[in-house]
Amino acid sequence: MKRIISFLLIVSVCLVACKDPEAVLSDVLQVDSTSVSVSAAAQTVEFGALAGDGMTVSSNALEWCRVSSRPLGEVENGERKYAITLNVDANADTLARACVVRFKTELASVEVPVHQAGKVIEDTPDVPDTPDVPVIPDNPDTPVGSSAEFAMAMGLGWNLGNNMDAITGGVANETSWGNQKCTQSTMREVKRAGFSTVRVPVSWIGKTGAAPDYPLDEAWLARVKEIVDYAFAEELKVIINIHHDGNPATAGSKYWLDPYKASNDAVYDAQVRAQITAMWTQIATYFKDYNNNLIFEGLNEIHDGGHGWSFQGNKDGQMRVLNGWMQSFVNAVRATGIDSEGNALNHNAERYLGITSYYAQWRHAVNYTVLPTDPTAGRLLVAVHSYDPWDWAGAGKHTSWGHNGNHNTYESEITDMFKALYDKYVSQGVGVYMGEFGCVHQASDRGKQFQYYYLEYYVKAGRTYGVPCLLWDNGTNGKTGEEAFGYINHSTGAYLPNGRPCVEAMVKAWTNTDPNYTLQSIYNNAPE
Repeated sequence: MKRIISFLLIVSVCLVACKDPEAVLSDVLQVDSTSVSVSAAAQTVEFGALAGDGMTVSSNALEWCRVSSRPLGEVENGERKYAITLNVDANADTLARACVVRFKTELASVEVPVHQAGKVIEDTPDVPDTPDVPVIPDNPDTPVGSSAEFAMAMGLGWNLGNNMDAITGGVANETSWGNQKCTQSTMREVKRAGFSTVRVPVSWIGKTGAAPDYPLDEAWLARVKEIVDYAFAEELKVIINIHHDGNPATAGSKYWLDPYKASNDAVYDAQVRAQITAMWTQIATYFKDYNNNLIFEGLNEIHDGGHGWSFQGNKDGQMRVLNGWMQSFVNAVRATGIDSEGNALNHNAERYLGITSYYAQWRHAVNYTVLPTDPTAGRLLVAVHSYDPWDWAGAGKHTSWGHNGNHNTYESEITDMFKALYDKYVSQGVGVYMGEFGCVHQASDRGKQFQYYYLEYYVKAGRTYGVPCLLWDNGTNGKTGEEAFGYINHSTGAYLPNGRPCVEAMVKAWTNTDPNYTLQSIYNNAPE
C-alpha cells in the first residue's frame, strides 16, 4: 500500500562559510512530511523533498524501516527535488514502535519521526484477575528476560523529594525548599525502613551553561554523585532524572521543556532536542562506570501548563514532540555506551532507562506513549505517577476513602489503573514503575487509619500487577492536609511524625507473601 503525505516542514538555518567560495549552497531543506504514522501492515510510503544538492537520508531502524531517495531533475540555484521512499516491514509485535528518518545537507538537517502501530490480536485471552508477578532476578546485573522482571527487583521505593529538585531565584539549590542536605545516615535509615530503590529528582535550572554544549555545573554533578554513592553504599538502586526544568511554574523564565511551543515551532523543537542530547550525554558519561543499579529517567512531568489533565492545544503534536524527546534521551545515553560498530563500551550500553508519559500520567502512558527505538532490547521502563484521587490523597479534603469512606471513588480506581498498566506493558515484558505516589497526613485518628489503609492497598495492588511503587516524600515535618507528604527526615533518616506506621503498612504490602494476605483480605479489613 502506498500513502502520499502532504505536510510541509521548512527548516531554516544560519548560513556558514562554504568550503568552496564559488559553490552555490542552499540552506533550504523542505520535507513534505513532519511525521509518518502507519498501521502494523507492511507498506510503502512516498513523499517529496526539496534540498541542496547532495542531500543524504538515513533511518535509525534499518531492520524494519528502510529509506531511499531519488533525485528528480537538474540542480537549480543549488537545490533539487528528491523522491523519498520508506519501506516499512510488518510489525508482528502488539507494541507500537518508532524510529527517526534523518535528512541532512551541508547547511541543514531535519528529523522525521516514523510511528508504526502494533499488531492487533483478535480474541485476546482475558488477563486473570490476579496476574502472575514476574520473577525477581537474583542479580540485577545479570541480563534478564524482560524489563518487567527488573522493575519488580526495584521493589518498594522512596523519593528524596524537594532536595536536589528545589529551585529558588532561577537556580537549583538542595536546601532552598526547607529540607536539610541528604547524608549517608539518610540512606542507611531508608534501607533499614524497608525501601530498596531511591529516586533522586534533580533540577538543572541555573546549573546548565549556554548552547551549543550546555555544560553542566561540575559541583552540582559532584553533589548528585555523592548522593548516589550514599545509596550505593547501602545497596539501594537509584533513579536520577531531569526534573523541574519541565515545570513552567517552578522553572519560571528558564522553563525550556515546552511541548506546546515545540509542537508549533520545529526550530525550537530541534533546540530542545539538542539540549536534551547534550545534557544526557554529559550525565551518562559522568556515571558510565556505575552498574545497572543506577537508572536514568529522561524527564519528569512534561506538560504545557495544564498539568496534564487537559492539553492546552495540539494534543497530537505535543505527544509527537514528547515521544521524540524520549528518543533523543535514549539515543544520547546509548551513544555514550555503544561504539559505531555496536560494541558495548560501558554500563550505558545496557542501562535501564525510564520513559516518562505526558505529565507522567498513567492514562497518557497507556493511550499515547510510543516507546523509543533502543539498540539494546529489554532495557526500557515506563515511568508514571498517580496520586488518585487527588482531593483525598494529595489535598486531604476528605477524612476517609474507599468503600467504607466518605469519598466518592473506591478501591477499583486503583486496581483499574494497575490492571491497565499490566495489560499494556507488564504482560508484554515491559517494566513499569510508579515513580511517585503518596497520601497526605490526616489530623484525626480515624483519618490516619484510612491513610494507612490507602497506602497498604495501593502498594499491594502494585505488587499484584507487577508495578513497583515509589513513595513521594517532600520532607514536610508534622503538617497535615494538602501536600503534607513528609514521612522521613531527609538529613537523618529518622521518621517524621506519623511516618513509621505509613511506611510499615507499605512494607507489609510489598513483602508479605502469605497466600491468605491479598487485596481482598486488605479490602475486607478496611477501617469503618
